[in-house]
Amino acid sequence: EKRIHRPDFQLPAGLDRYGPRLIAENAYYRPPQLDRPGGYLLEQVEQPTRLETEGSLPSDGPPVLLTPRDYGWLKPDECFVVSDVNFEQLTSGRAFSDFASTAQMISGLSSQSFDGGADLRVEIHSRVVHPLLDVTLLFLGLPLVVSRQSRNVFAAIGLCGTIVTVFMLVVMACQQLGAAHYLPSPALAAWLPLMLFVPVAVWMAESMRE
Repeated sequence: EKRIHRPDFQLPAGLDRYGPRLIAENAYYRPPQLDRPGGYLLEQVEQPTRLETEGSLPSDGPPVLLTPRDYGWLKPDECFVVSDVNFEQLTSGRAFSDFASTAQMISGLSSQSFDGGADLRVEIHSRVVHPLLDVTLLFLGLPLVVSRQSRNVFAAIGLCGTIVTVFMLVVMACQQLGAAHYLPSPALAAWLPLMLFVPVAVWMAESMRE
C-alpha cells in the first residue's frame, strides 16, 4: 500500500487557518473515484488539534483540506488532502525525472498541483533530442576514422575522444543552463547542441565524400 510514515505538510496561505502544519501518523494515497477526489488520507492527525470540529478549507472555493465534520466517510482523527500529485511524484522528489517514463513526466506537467520546474522540462526535451544527438556525434567522429588523411590510428582515436568529450560537455552545460533558467526556454537548452554541432557534422561528412 502506498503509505507515507509521519507526514509533515506545510500548509500554504488559505489552508493555514487552523495551523501552519499538518502532521499525522500515516498518510495513504487514494486515487480519484466516482464520488471522491484523489489525494491523501491522513490518519491519527496530531496537528492541527481538534480538526474534527472544524470545517473544510478553503471555505470560499473548492475544498482541498477535507475534515470529518463535512465528510462522513472520515473518522474523527482523519482528514483528507485533495491533490493531483500522485504518490510517485510526491515521494521521489528530484529523482522523479530519473526513473519516470516520458509519458509520466508529461502527465506530471499537466497537473496543476505538481510543478516539475525547468529541469523536468529540459529532461523531457532532452529525451526527444537524444537520438538526434547520437546521430550527430556519429557523423562528427566517423570522418576522422575513415578519412584517408588519418593514417595514424592512435591520433584519430585521440581526436575522436576529444570530440566526444567536448560534445558531451556542451550538452551537459546547455542542460544545466536551461534548468537554472539562464536560457530563454527549456526547449532551447535541449536543442542548442544540435544547432551548434549539426552544421559541423554536415561539413565534415561532405569533406569525407570529397
